[in-house]
Formats: sequence, structure tokens, C-alpha cells
Amino acid sequence: MRWSLSVYREVNGREVHEYSTHQLDSPDRVREEHQLASQRPWVSRIELTEHTRELTRRPLERWELPGCGQPAPTLANPPTGRGLQRYYQVGERDSHPLRTADDVRAHLDWTRRTHEGTQQSEEEEDGGIPDPAVITLLEVTIVDTSRNATLDSGASSPDHRGLPLPSVATGEAR
Repeated sequence: MRWSLSVYREVNGREVHEYSTHQLDSPDRVREEHQLASQRPWVSRIELTEHTRELTRRPLERWELPGCGQPAPTLANPPTGRGLQRYYQVGERDSHPLRTADDVRAHLDWTRRTHEGTQQSEEEEDGGIPDPAVITLLEVTIVDTSRNATLDSGASSPDHRGLPLPSVATGEAR
């Protein structure tokens, strides 16, 4: 979980966005940035936004992939979600994402052909081409969400303590 602060000032009767922080990764840093902004006499409003990234890894079988040339089913963005991404990962060690089911099939076919063409030895079992029959196939989904927050509302994650400062006026997330 991360946070960002947006700072506004009033100019000729209109509220104008002055600046926003980068995403801050600790409540202490949020308190520090809020304190600095609140000491500036021209600040009319400070907005706090909580940013959360949800990463889901779902094991699936090859037969569950969309058909050849077919896109993956569309995932609906949650109301506060943005930056929705889906990709496939073959094996626990394979770190590069495969964007489509066709890419996954091609990768698995290449792995099968390569595996069949090599003679298994003890060295290859440690770091060589994996046996396609035991490869784990994962569908990875990433959803970034943002929501307005107040300094005294704390974080919604049990890993974070609240941010025990006075409330800050909040507006729409940007």
C-alpha cells in the first residue's frame, strides 16, 4: 500500500492544483509530507489518496486457455480500479510475462520440443529445460486501486498502523 498527497491553493477565487507527491510507501513519510505542506501559508487543501496493488496468481490448465487467436475474457475494472493487467506465467522460475494464450501455447510447444530433444542428466534437472508435464501455468492479474483517505482513517491493511493525525479535507482522486 502506498499514498500520495495533492496540494491545492486558491488563486483569484479558484482552487488550483499546486503539486502532488510521488507515491509514498510509509505512514511516517506521509505524516512528514503532510506536515511540510500544512506549514505553507498558501495551501488551501491537502488531499490524501491511498493506492493499493492487488496481484492474483491463479493456477490453470492448458485446456482453460482461450482458443487459438481468441482474446482472454475481459475483466471488469472495480469501481476504484485502474491499470488492470492480465498475463500468463509459465513455471515458477519463468519471470517474463506471456501476453496471450497463443504465446503460452507457443512457449509450451517450444519447451516440449526442446525437452524431447535433450537427454536428461542430473545437471539438466537442476537448471535445464523443465519437463512440460510438470510445468505450472499461472494466470496473473494486477489491479491498481485508489481511494480517498484521511490521515486519521489509517490504512486498510493489517500490516499498517493508522496515520494518527487530524483529518484532512479530501476531494476526488486524480
